[in-house]
Amino acid sequence: MRALASWLAFLPPSRGTLQMLRRRLELAKRGLTILQMRREMLARELVLLLSELRRRREAEEAFARALQRAAELRASRGEIEFRSMASLARPPRIELVAVSYQGVPVRQARVTGEPDLSAVHDPEFREVAEELWRALAGMIEVANVEEAAAEVGKQLVSINQVANSLERSVIPSLEDAVKRVEEWVANRELEDFVRARRLRGG
Repeated sequence: MRALASWLAFLPPSRGTLQMLRRRLELAKRGLTILQMRREMLARELVLLLSELRRRREAEEAFARALQRAAELRASRGEIEFRSMASLARPPRIELVAVSYQGVPVRQARVTGEPDLSAVHDPEFREVAEELWRALAGMIEVANVEEAAAEVGKQLVSINQVANSLERSVIPSLEDAVKRVEEWVANRELEDFVRARRLRGG
């Protein structure tokens, strides 16, 4: 903001300069108001996202249990049979899409097709596969929330920096410059008025 202060210090005092400074001050204040509203919206969104992340531990525990069951099944049936059964399952279809959170674009994983287990006739293997998929789907949801919280948080930090700069530096500097030029214009107008009266012999 040193550049702004330096620029303001060297502005030629005049009514035109005063009008320009008033316009800029009004624009800065309107911008600050908009940023403050935006900051509040993003802060509320971030609080909601962080509250959803409470499910993370539960999702991780469910995923760990599913992996353990799969490992036990693999050990009991043997590597060859396990791989043979696994090859019958068709994996899910997952795509990356852009989702807006209060105007913040966030990449999210979207399940466009669940795994196909119709060819898996072994009931134990099918049960383990279904449990593993449910746990994985839960982890995907958690990962999506984490990504959204991170992006919203970054946007919130950026907006906060700009708002603080406007509030603490730009607007006070403009207000000081307006006051300085207003005083100069008022003094100049008073001098012109006194000079005009003298010329009229008043």
